[in-house]
Amino acid sequence: MGHPDSLSPSIGSLLDRYAGLVRQVGWRHGLSEGDVDEVMQDVRIRLWRSVGTSEKISSLSASYIHKTASSAAVDLIRRRRARREHLMNQDPVEPAPQLVASEDPAGRLEGSEMSAHISRAVGSLAEGRGAVVRMYLAGYGRLEIADL
Repeated sequence: MGHPDSLSPSIGSLLDRYAGLVRQVGWRHGLSEGDVDEVMQDVRIRLWRSVGTSEKISSLSASYIHKTASSAAVDLIRRRRARREHLMNQDPVEPAPQLVASEDPAGRLEGSEMSAHISRAVGSLAEGRGAVVRMYLAGYGRLEIADL
Protein backbone atom coordinates (compact mmCIF):
# COMPACT_ATOMS: atom_id res chain seq x y z
CA MET A 1 0.00 0.00 0.00
CA GLY A 2 1.22 3.50 -0.73
CA HIS A 3 2.18 6.04 1.85
CA PRO A 4 -0.93 7.63 3.46
CA ASP A 5 0.25 11.16 2.66
CA SER A 6 0.57 10.34 -1.04
CA LEU A 7 -2.88 8.71 -1.19
CA SER A 8 -4.84 11.40 0.68
CA PRO A 9 -4.96 13.94 -2.19
CA SER A 10 -6.04 11.25 -4.66
CA ILE A 11 -8.78 9.96 -2.36
CA GLY A 12 -9.90 13.51 -1.62
CA SER A 13 -10.13 14.30 -5.32
CA LEU A 14 -12.06 11.10 -6.01
CA LEU A 15 -14.50 11.77 -3.17
CA ASP A 16 -14.96 15.36 -4.32
CA ARG A 17 -15.93 13.97 -7.72
CA TYR A 18 -18.33 11.35 -6.29
CA ALA A 19 -19.59 13.14 -3.15
CA GLY A 20 -23.07 13.50 -4.63
CA LEU A 21 -23.22 9.79 -5.37
CA VAL A 22 -22.15 8.86 -1.82
CA ARG A 23 -24.69 11.28 -0.34
CA GLN A 24 -27.49 9.85 -2.50
CA VAL A 25 -26.64 6.34 -1.31
CA GLY A 26 -26.84 7.48 2.31
CA TRP A 27 -30.12 9.31 1.80
CA ARG A 28 -31.63 6.27 0.03
CA HIS A 29 -30.86 4.30 3.17
CA GLY A 30 -32.72 6.91 5.23
CA LEU A 31 -29.63 8.35 6.90
CA SER A 32 -29.41 11.85 8.34
CA GLU A 33 -26.91 14.42 7.10
CA GLY A 34 -24.57 13.60 10.01
CA ASP A 35 -24.81 9.90 9.22
CA VAL A 36 -24.09 10.59 5.55
CA ASP A 37 -20.94 12.45 6.62
CA GLU A 38 -19.97 9.39 8.67
CA VAL A 39 -20.51 7.18 5.60
CA MET A 40 -18.33 9.56 3.58
CA GLN A 41 -15.51 9.17 6.10
CA ASP A 42 -15.96 5.41 6.15
CA VAL A 43 -15.73 5.32 2.34
CA ARG A 44 -12.52 7.36 2.56
CA ILE A 45 -11.02 4.87 5.02
CA ARG A 46 -12.15 1.85 3.00
CA LEU A 47 -10.60 3.28 -0.16
CA TRP A 48 -7.37 4.07 1.63
CA ARG A 49 -7.17 0.50 3.00
CA SER A 50 -8.12 -1.33 -0.19
CA VAL A 51 -6.33 0.58 -2.93
CA GLY A 52 -2.56 0.72 -2.90
CA THR A 53 -1.58 3.54 -5.22
CA SER A 54 -2.88 6.92 -6.29
CA GLU A 55 -2.99 5.68 -9.90
CA LYS A 56 -5.41 2.91 -8.92
CA ILE A 57 -7.51 5.33 -6.91
CA SER A 58 -7.91 7.74 -9.81
CA SER A 59 -9.08 4.90 -12.07
CA LEU A 60 -11.89 3.70 -9.77
CA SER A 61 -15.33 3.70 -11.33
CA ALA A 62 -18.56 5.19 -10.08
CA SER A 63 -19.95 1.68 -9.59
CA TYR A 64 -17.06 0.81 -7.25
CA ILE A 65 -17.67 3.97 -5.22
CA HIS A 66 -21.42 3.22 -5.15
CA LYS A 67 -20.77 -0.33 -3.93
CA THR A 68 -18.36 0.92 -1.25
CA ALA A 69 -20.81 3.61 -0.10
CA SER A 70 -23.70 1.12 0.03
CA SER A 71 -21.63 -1.26 2.09
CA ALA A 72 -20.59 1.52 4.47
CA ALA A 73 -24.21 2.71 4.86
CA VAL A 74 -25.51 -0.80 5.57
CA ASP A 75 -22.70 -1.41 8.06
CA LEU A 76 -23.55 1.84 9.87
CA ILE A 77 -27.22 0.83 10.09
CA ARG A 78 -26.29 -2.62 11.38
CA ARG A 79 -23.95 -1.19 14.03
CA ARG A 80 -26.65 1.20 15.21
CA ARG A 81 -29.26 -1.57 15.31
CA ALA A 82 -26.92 -3.83 17.29
CA ARG A 83 -26.10 -1.00 19.71
CA ARG A 84 -29.80 -0.20 20.14
CA GLU A 85 -30.62 -3.87 20.83
CA HIS A 86 -27.76 -4.03 23.31
CA LEU A 87 -29.03 -0.94 25.13
CA MET A 88 -32.56 -2.30 25.25
CA ASN A 89 -31.31 -5.48 26.90
CA GLN A 90 -29.46 -3.62 29.65
CA ASP A 91 -30.87 -2.69 33.02
CA PRO A 92 -33.43 0.09 32.82
CA VAL A 93 -32.10 3.61 33.08
CA GLU A 94 -33.28 5.55 36.08
CA PRO A 95 -35.72 8.30 35.13
CA ALA A 96 -34.49 11.83 34.76
CA PRO A 97 -34.57 13.81 37.98
CA GLN A 98 -37.51 16.18 38.15
CA LEU A 99 -36.70 19.83 38.65
CA VAL A 100 -38.57 21.25 41.63
CA ALA A 101 -40.08 24.68 41.20
CA SER A 102 -38.83 27.02 43.86
CA GLU A 103 -41.05 29.46 45.71
CA ASP A 104 -38.41 32.14 46.30
CA PRO A 105 -37.45 34.62 43.53
CA ALA A 106 -33.75 33.66 43.62
CA GLY A 107 -34.66 30.00 43.22
CA ARG A 108 -36.97 30.75 40.29
CA LEU A 109 -34.23 32.82 38.62
CA GLU A 110 -31.72 30.01 39.10
CA GLY A 111 -34.23 27.51 37.68
CA SER A 112 -34.90 29.80 34.72
CA GLU A 113 -31.16 30.19 34.02
CA MET A 114 -30.67 26.44 34.32
CA SER A 115 -33.56 25.84 31.94
CA ALA A 116 -32.10 28.26 29.40
CA HIS A 117 -28.66 26.63 29.71
CA ILE A 118 -30.13 23.15 29.18
CA SER A 119 -32.18 24.39 26.25
CA ARG A 120 -29.08 25.85 24.56
CA ALA A 121 -27.13 22.63 25.17
CA VAL A 122 -29.91 20.46 23.73
CA GLY A 123 -30.26 22.85 20.80
CA SER A 124 -26.61 22.36 19.92
CA LEU A 125 -27.06 18.59 19.51
CA ALA A 126 -27.64 16.92 16.16
CA GLU A 127 -31.29 17.00 15.08
CA GLY A 128 -32.21 13.42 16.01
CA ARG A 129 -30.25 13.40 19.24
CA GLY A 130 -31.79 16.63 20.48
CA ALA A 131 -35.29 15.21 20.05
CA VAL A 132 -34.36 12.14 22.09
CA VAL A 133 -32.89 14.24 24.91
CA ARG A 134 -35.99 16.47 24.96
CA MET A 135 -38.24 13.41 25.26
CA TYR A 136 -36.07 12.00 28.05
CA LEU A 137 -36.15 15.29 29.94
CA ALA A 138 -39.93 15.40 29.48
CA GLY A 139 -40.15 12.09 31.34
CA TYR A 140 -40.58 9.60 28.50
CA GLY A 141 -39.10 6.18 29.19
CA ARG A 142 -36.38 4.58 27.10
CA LEU A 143 -38.76 2.19 25.35
CA GLU A 144 -41.30 4.94 24.67
CA ILE A 145 -38.58 7.05 23.08
CA ALA A 146 -37.45 4.09 20.96
CA ASP A 147 -41.04 3.50 19.80
CA LEU A 148 -41.49 7.16 18.87
